[in-house]
Amino acid sequence: MTLTKLMLLSLALISTGVAAAPPGDEPPPRMERHMERMADKLDLDEAQAAKFKEIMQAAHAQRREVMQKQFEIVKPQMEAIESDTRTKLGSVLNEQQMKQYDQMAEKRKARWAKHKDRMNEGGGRMGEGGGMHRHGEDR
Repeated sequence: MTLTKLMLLSLALISTGVAAAPPGDEPPPRMERHMERMADKLDLDEAQAAKFKEIMQAAHAQRREVMQKQFEIVKPQMEAIESDTRTKLGSVLNEQQMKQYDQMAEKRKARWAKHKDRMNEGGGRMGEGGGMHRHGEDR
């Protein structure tokens, strides 16, 4: 995977809270609902549903751990890019424009934080793992 793709994937996962939560935590409510819907569609009996949930939660924790490791690798690079971008913009923008840029960046961060919170609470449309469901895919 190229560094650019890895960084974009990490940002997407960070924004949905997948990479930010520590491994082993309970899956978000949206994943719980997703597992329940899948168990219903598969017509699982009680014993199957319990094992299904156990397997899915373990896989979720493993994916989260892998993504956290990827984030830890990419985070310093992303911070360096942001710092370099700010330095370069400082040589192009005047003081007022730089202040305005900083305000815009803060608003963007706040929107991402709100989006991440919504995803973690199960109010968003993203699928488990942070990816959008393809049209027609079972949810």
